[in-house]
Amino acid sequence: DERRPALIAFATLLAAMAAHGLLETARDALFLARIQPTRLPFVYLAVAAIAVTLALVSSRQKRSRPGAPAQRLSYLLVGCGVVTLGFWPLVDGRGEWVLYALYVWSATVATLVVARFWLVVSERFTMSQAKRVYAVIGAGSVIGAILGTALAGALTLALPARHLLLAAAGAFGLAAIGPYALGPSPEVTLRTQARTEPAEGGNLDARALNNPYVRRVALLVLLSTVAVTVVDYAFKSEVAQHVKREELGAFFARFYLILNFVSLAAQLLIVRYVVRALSTTGSLAVLP
Repeated sequence: DERRPALIAFATLLAAMAAHGLLETARDALFLARIQPTRLPFVYLAVAAIAVTLALVSSRQKRSRPGAPAQRLSYLLVGCGVVTLGFWPLVDGRGEWVLYALYVWSATVATLVVARFWLVVSERFTMSQAKRVYAVIGAGSVIGAILGTALAGALTLALPARHLLLAAAGAFGLAAIGPYALGPSPEVTLRTQARTEPAEGGNLDARALNNPYVRRVALLVLLSTVAVTVVDYAFKSEVAQHVKREELGAFFARFYLILNFVSLAAQLLIVRYVVRALSTTGSLAVLP
């Protein structure tokens, strides 16, 4: 009884990440072809501001009825496809503001879709089921990214990079089909309805920040994000300097494809071995 919803969740995440892989490849190729990489820090700041705003809004939303998150995810994926499709005619010869907006949009999409997806999945599976199926579902993220970047590489051989936006919009549309088939399980629904909001104890965000574990996780995320941002800036600065503009689409497609294969291999081989040998805490200290 777990197989069908697990496969649906896997396919949904796969399609969504394939769409993001296409969108990310188009974004980097189009942006660096017309705008100097020295402008990237301003884009990073815009993305961070939007992400913080979305997190604050999400944390203040009331608990929804069972099944509502799945419907919202479908609507969100359809909206992502429509907005991505809207960029397709705008990026051809329009002002640089379109490319800034596209960059910020592509980063925002990942935050919105991934967070909403796992909220839907948590409503569908119990904790014991999650231990069995989450690894399978999570593999859809890397496999979807591989398929998306592979498709991007094939398309850039014959088409300009902006046409990748059409493929990304179509993939978002396909991903929107899955959540409707992922209704909440009866066990999870009863568990959710049995919960009650705390009558006292202060603001939930403030109490969470007083937890030492939460503070350490927040620090880990902060430091890793800073490291990734610095590496991303250095990498794209070198690419803009050494790769011709007309070849940027094909270059990023090949690079992200190889990177995703390395990520899949690390997930299947290296990470599992390190976690078994050093435990989760030890793994965080030695993995990149």
